[in-house]
Amino acid sequence: MRILMALMAAGGLAACDLSDPILATRSVPQAPPAAGPSDSERALCPGQSSPECRFENSPVKLAPEPVQLPRRALVFYPTAEPLSFVDGRGRDWVAPERTLTDGASIPKMFISIIGEPTSREFANAAAVHDAYCGVGNEDGPKFHGAPWRDVHRMFYDALRVGGTPETKAKLMYAAVYLGGPRWSDGGAELSGEPRLSSRGSLAALAQSEDVSPARYLPEPELRRIMRQVRDLLETAQPSLSQIETFIDMSVSESARHAAHAIGQGGNDHGEDPGYGIGDGPGVDGPPGEDVGPGDIGEG
Repeated sequence: MRILMALMAAGGLAACDLSDPILATRSVPQAPPAAGPSDSERALCPGQSSPECRFENSPVKLAPEPVQLPRRALVFYPTAEPLSFVDGRGRDWVAPERTLTDGASIPKMFISIIGEPTSREFANAAAVHDAYCGVGNEDGPKFHGAPWRDVHRMFYDALRVGGTPETKAKLMYAAVYLGGPRWSDGGAELSGEPRLSSRGSLAALAQSEDVSPARYLPEPELRRIMRQVRDLLETAQPSLSQIETFIDMSVSESARHAAHAIGQGGNDHGEDPGYGIGDGPGVDGPPGEDVGPGDIGEG
């Protein structure tokens, strides 16, 4: 709450100088320049018709053993058999038997923007994604077994092969890129509650690519950024690289405003103001049509 108040005190976007290219990009959604590898270099899957990208042992099969995890609205089920996916680079991804999945795999705070996350066309992608970073699979053999960027990009590929339209798949990719889990190359994820005791500590978190923005920005601000991504997708055809750049710039600017507000309050000397970030947002949605056991999804 204190961070949200700091963002509001900083004036948000309305009071900012739009000559700043970052703010201009955020205020009037447009596709920013690509940064990092291009989509063609990543060999993304173009859709269901791609011969290079495919599921094996599809659709995902779930055992009739419902699991209710703490603070999760949807019911989880373990996979009854392994499910494999081959991405555009020929890389194999596997959801081993007994992988817990709820068929959603996107942060619940974005459900109102993205819509119902438990469609059959998402089920295969969600199961494989959950094997690598989903709650309940922390002891699984694939958990954090690849860099977080690769795992989230695989999710996009798997959505496309599963039949999700390109714009919808990009919006769902943006959701996990912005609010999903991140971890270091060694597989470690930030645990506990980071203490944002000064604008320096907030800036340090924002500069770390391996810390999810959901760990240090409030949900209303994250939802605002997601709405801008949605608007961008409705008015342009950005690549994944451009979406990533758009989100990175938006997060950096939000953190900068919050850090400035903290500094203006005279708390830039390491004192702990008594607030932190609680547990990150979940990756399931509100109660609704649960994904049940049996065969789901279309491969």
